[in-house]
Amino acid sequence: MRALLKFCLCGLITASLSAMPARKLPASPEQLPTMVGTWEWHAGAETFRVVLQRETAFKLPDGSVHDVIIGTHSYRSEFSTSENSVGARGVDGNPGFTLFGFPNTSGKLLLSFHDITKNKQGNVSLQTVPGKPNELRWQLTPPTETVSLNKTIPAGYTVPTTMLLTRVR
Repeated sequence: MRALLKFCLCGLITASLSAMPARKLPASPEQLPTMVGTWEWHAGAETFRVVLQRETAFKLPDGSVHDVIIGTHSYRSEFSTSENSVGARGVDGNPGFTLFGFPNTSGKLLLSFHDITKNKQGNVSLQTVPGKPNELRWQLTPPTETVSLNKTIPAGYTVPTTMLLTRVR
């Protein structure tokens, strides 16, 4: 009886997985016009710039290959630390990046973010503004798994956590 139940359960899982539609990723950069490009935010003496690009056939550490969105950022303030990862290269010679995520067609992009100055991770949500194709809402939040033993995690981020970015290129 137990063997029959196990056989039926395995068959059900296999049938469910084969019936699920594959995750559809955009086939070309033209399907990501709202995200790929250079974006800026200005407030007084502060300037934040992010450059997002699509990388096809990006090899992950586990050996799998995916289409991804990577990004770099720079931040300048009259009174605060400056950050700049634009044009940086990683230790392996690949483009250095501080933003990383998988493309989708929902009008919202979720990325991981690395604060260079505070050496801290965060999650970024980028969302297009309805009716304004040259504007993106930026929302930076701490990751949910922020637990660390014997390590002090700095409060806040070097860059602003909420911004309205404007396309410059």
